[in-house]
Amino acid sequence: MENLFGPFTKIFEVIKIVVIGLDVFLLLIFLYALRGLRNFRPHFFDWEKKFQSLETAFNKNNPTLSFSEEWQKVLFLFRKEKPEAWRLALLAAHSLGERALAQLGLAKENFKQSLLFLEERGLESLKEVERAYKLYKQLLTLPYFSLSLEETKEALLAYHLFLKELGVLK
Repeated sequence: MENLFGPFTKIFEVIKIVVIGLDVFLLLIFLYALRGLRNFRPHFFDWEKKFQSLETAFNKNNPTLSFSEEWQKVLFLFRKEKPEAWRLALLAAHSLGERALAQLGLAKENFKQSLLFLEERGLESLKEVERAYKLYKQLLTLPYFSLSLEETKEALLAYHLFLKELGVLK
């Protein structure tokens, strides 16, 4: 059987080698450009590092820290006037609330159920704590949720009144 393209076979082979070489060259240029763009990638907030620092700051395993000492740390975070510190202050205040409920034997499956249980006891600050808890849940579920100073003030005040009513703060 004769070759259908005859004398053009060598030309097609050369064109094929040139196209493959051009593909490899363009691939190398693309990879070089990606490597250069690596410096311009966004640097996202390192959540794990922040939560580790929160845990070391509030050292939950240290029973010698009283609620009032830990509340002072919450206030210290709030006074930093940075949104990240406000976030951490709200997380720490909620953690104090959960710990207080657990120590008093009032903890249920989750914080919301504990609040429903306490509603029967007639605590006055429950509505404010529920609003603060909703803010806390938004903070956990929406990573870029931003807190305003007023929202943080109201939430921390609600947790403070709640802890006072439970009798763990003076």
